[in-house]
Parts: sequence; C-alpha cells; structure tokens
Amino acid sequence: MTRAVVEGEVIIVCDSTCEIDPALANLIDKNMYVKPDNTNNYVQFNGAELVVHPKFKLFVINNSAKIKLTQDIATRFNIINFTLKPETLEKQLLNIVFKRESEQQFKE
Repeated sequence: MTRAVVEGEVIIVCDSTCEIDPALANLIDKNMYVKPDNTNNYVQFNGAELVVHPKFKLFVINNSAKIKLTQDIATRFNIINFTLKPETLEKQLLNIVFKRESEQQFKE
C-alpha cells in the first residue's frame, strides 16, 4: 500500500465491513499536510511519513446491498450504489444478446 500512495497507484479494498482498518484512517480522512519548504502533500501511514502522489486513489468496494453504515463512516466516503436486481441485469444482458444476434442475421 505504501508504494501505491507514493507512486500514484490505485488501492481497491474489496468486501469491506462496516469497520474501517485504523491504518487506512488518515488516507480515508485525507489527513494530509504540506511542509513549509515544500509543495507535496504528506500523510502519516503505518508509522511513516509518506509523500502522497497526486494520482493516488483509494476505493472501498462492498458487494452487499444490505450493508449498514454508521453515520461516522458514511460521512467519510462518497457512496455510490450500483445495486441491480437480478431480473434487471438479466433483461439488460438479454437485450445485448438479442441485439448482437439481430445484427449478425442482418449481415448474412
């Protein structure tokens, strides 16, 4: 994770629970600071001071539609709900298949 912060890579935390790992707290809360003699953003992470690359991103993903977030956690994230009912997904996928089959038959 340290390398991702410094080199501007993406961290994806999958299937997280409602509890946040305390090691990620400064990254999630964006507790960054700038030193007087520098323009870089710094963060304390795992007991070390890291330079935060401007392209660094952190995503927290959960597959459960029934997850209950405390207000404290919910205010720390931009929450996007991509929940689909299985029936809706099935309709969308069938439409794609029918469209492709129709295009192939038209070409023949």
